[in-house]
Amino acid sequence: MNATRRSFLGGLAVASALTTAGVVHATTKKHEDAELLALTAALDEAHGAFLAAEESLPTFQAAFRAIAPTGEGVLFEEHYSGMWRHQVDFYRDPTSPKFADLKSNSGRRMMAVSVYAIDRQIEAGTLNPSFTHDIRAKAAKFKQDVEAAVQASGLEAALEDCWQAEVHLRRVVQDIVKIRASTLEGIALKVRATAAYATLGGDERHMASMWIAKAIWSDLGEDAA
Repeated sequence: MNATRRSFLGGLAVASALTTAGVVHATTKKHEDAELLALTAALDEAHGAFLAAEESLPTFQAAFRAIAPTGEGVLFEEHYSGMWRHQVDFYRDPTSPKFADLKSNSGRRMMAVSVYAIDRQIEAGTLNPSFTHDIRAKAAKFKQDVEAAVQASGLEAALEDCWQAEVHLRRVVQDIVKIRASTLEGIALKVRATAAYATLGGDERHMASMWIAKAIWSDLGEDAA
């Protein structure tokens, strides 16, 4: 079970406890949370789609790695000090839905010779075009081969599914937290929504904690001070 599913299930357990504890309260005031609770199905659908996209991604990542170019002569570990040290940029991992830097087995970030960096320096007159012809051609071919592998492996579509599912989940969660909850049942839905949101990253975890605090202290009319 991955971290996303564990975190959401933890939030679901809290939400269930809130719902059970507030059953009488929720029954008498349920109509006051009708707009909020109507989003329950939307949350279930959005989070389910996100989990499905996330869990299918490793298959396509593996397919890409099986046919991806090695990058020999173009990819180097961070702090590379060789001939092309002034023509490299950090290299984004093509398989990462978060656009993270690619890392070596030793944990160092990878850098790739950049066609853009070469051309920029040639235009500035600091590089001789004839001197860089071979490495530029090699870097350009590496980039083309990576793009071809991304498409041939199905990774491009899989990443797009992840991005679209995440955008939709974010939108549904934000719709939920904007509506004030009047019952514990409504608060429980907010807990579920923010538990899903918190798995998206560090900034999202911080925002989710703020939303939960507001829901508990403000939505139900409690004084946080």
